[in-house]
Amino acid sequence: MRDVKCLFVEYLRETVIDAEGNVVSFDLKKVKKALEAGSKAEEVALKTALKALVDLGLLGAVPGKKPRYDLRRGSPLWTVLELGCIDLVTILADGHIKHERR
Repeated sequence: MRDVKCLFVEYLRETVIDAEGNVVSFDLKKVKKALEAGSKAEEVALKTALKALVDLGLLGAVPGKKPRYDLRRGSPLWTVLELGCIDLVTILADGHIKHERR
């Protein structure tokens, strides 16, 4: 299985770099399609990474039947992604996921 969390963070970085406005919005379906995450395990890993970033307050969540996520310019996550600290975001998400399991 591919490391979906790292691919997801790289996707976020590319999205931030290419952003034209102050807010980047996406949903799980859009991310799955971009990452070509076909297997159930990859989808679960992606959902877990999204939940971890939301729980840490780094990513905004708009609740609903099909939840959307937003990332705002000037937020800590946006700044870290602009600076290219992809590993830091991955480590934070992984650490939160492992802490939740305990």
